[in-house]
Amino acid sequence: MATFLNMVAPAAALGAAENALEVFGDLMKVRKVKQTTQARQADSPLAQARFSQAYGQVATARLHWQEAVRVVSAAYDRRPVAFSDDERARYRLSLGLSGAASAEAVRLILTGSGGSVHRLTHPLQRIQRDVNVLLNHASLTMDPILEQAGRGLLDLGFSIPAEQF
Repeated sequence: MATFLNMVAPAAALGAAENALEVFGDLMKVRKVKQTTQARQADSPLAQARFSQAYGQVATARLHWQEAVRVVSAAYDRRPVAFSDDERARYRLSLGLSGAASAEAVRLILTGSGGSVHRLTHPLQRIQRDVNVLLNHASLTMDPILEQAGRGLLDLGFSIPAEQF
């Protein structure tokens, strides 16, 4: 059960990043940016580059999440079901990297969206807060994930019980 619960926070972060990208794209098509010559933000080459970079981060987050699902699915196809240390390390690392890429996409989007997105009534500020909270959840805290995944990938064994990782 813990295996599946670890997938919840990264999935929520990915969904939030996908939503932020959609909101950002819609905003860019109508938003006029001060101190520029473009009629709308979407016409700015810099804004286009930022949008494509955020899009790439969302795609990266999705690929990492799908890799985690693949690892779990392969393990559950075997009987008896048991993760090897390598599988557990790859699974947890993929979920952590998915969350990190989702957060980076949201950061890029907010950086390119102007000060008004930080108003409590704007959906992007809520998305940012939600993703920031998710990244503080144990299932997405990168320092222990990187340490334990490194140990598992190097065949050193986990320094915490595998059930907790």
